[in-house]
Amino acid sequence: MTELIDKEEAKRLIEETQKIISPSYIDFDVEEKINSLNREKNNAQLALKEWNDVIRMRRLWSCWLLYVIIAIVIFDFFIIIASGFSWIHFNDNYTVPLFTGESLIKIFGLAIIVVRFLFNEKLISKK
Repeated sequence: MTELIDKEEAKRLIEETQKIISPSYIDFDVEEKINSLNREKNNAQLALKEWNDVIRMRRLWSCWLLYVIIAIVIFDFFIIIASGFSWIHFNDNYTVPLFTGESLIKIFGLAIIVVRFLFNEKLISKK
């Protein structure tokens, strides 16, 4: 069932096989294009991963800043209510307005941070 081949036939088969896998038959332009496309694909995947990380970071920061703003507003309401019900007494008449004004400035400052950094279209379009 198995065929035996002679020495000349084996030599001829080996030479044909070497011609097929010989470097002279490799198209280096195609290989270079394939390598270039693979590099571009890898770069695009890295850019997408980086962009997803930036979006995740912005989502986290925006949630934390929202919690800080809510905490500031709740604390301001508590101070105003406590002052109104005379739970807290201030000797000066300008303490409560100064305190609430300072808290309002903090809230505006945090809003500016959010708008300028987390949702800045110029930073988005540069990437």
